[in-house]
Amino acid sequence: MTLKTTRPEKVTQTMQARRAKILWHAHDLLAHSEDSDFSLRNLATAAEVTVPTIYNLIGSKSDILFAMQEDFIVRIEVEVSEFTRDEGLEMAEAIVVRAVEMIAADERYFRSAILAQDKVMRAHDVTSGAKEIGNRAAAMQTAAVTRVQQTKMMQGDISADIIGRQIFRNYQLASQEWVHRRISLEQFKHRALLGVYICLMADANDALKQTLKDKIHWVDARC
Repeated sequence: MTLKTTRPEKVTQTMQARRAKILWHAHDLLAHSEDSDFSLRNLATAAEVTVPTIYNLIGSKSDILFAMQEDFIVRIEVEVSEFTRDEGLEMAEAIVVRAVEMIAADERYFRSAILAQDKVMRAHDVTSGAKEIGNRAAAMQTAAVTRVQQTKMMQGDISADIIGRQIFRNYQLASQEWVHRRISLEQFKHRALLGVYICLMADANDALKQTLKDKIHWVDARC
């Protein structure tokens, strides 16, 4: 008697489909409930799987949250990847604007997801997944700053990495203000853009400084 075997690619496709289903239900739970209701037990029930299955396919609660955050980062990375070498400032602005637009389209989910991530990070040391996601997000701004430096509109006295990471930190601060309902989404966008311009100003040449000054005055009036 010949035993039937399942092809490895078939197994992989099945696992990917189940993983995608779990992440979809995780998104749905966060979008329609308080972050405190998001647990592996509730997720397992919604996705019609067992908790061990979730651990096997994705990992812990923090792994699930950061897997969804990674999807958010990837979507922005794809959208800003087409900016040319001469469009560094436009790229830095677009990263902020597109991120806020995506949040606006799914506001309840993003607020719950960020609150859940914050809770996980307060309860435990910062995970490698959290650091990786943060580094990836900051790297997009570093790439934008590098483009601006290559056009000779910046002096190059401060590394693109330092400026990019500081721009991302300013974005995070604005994000927290929005998450806790202290500012609107529009103010979130303008405060994050203000962070972009002020950070670039630290190393800009005279021509770029004037452009940045005009932008700073415009967004500051809307913060």
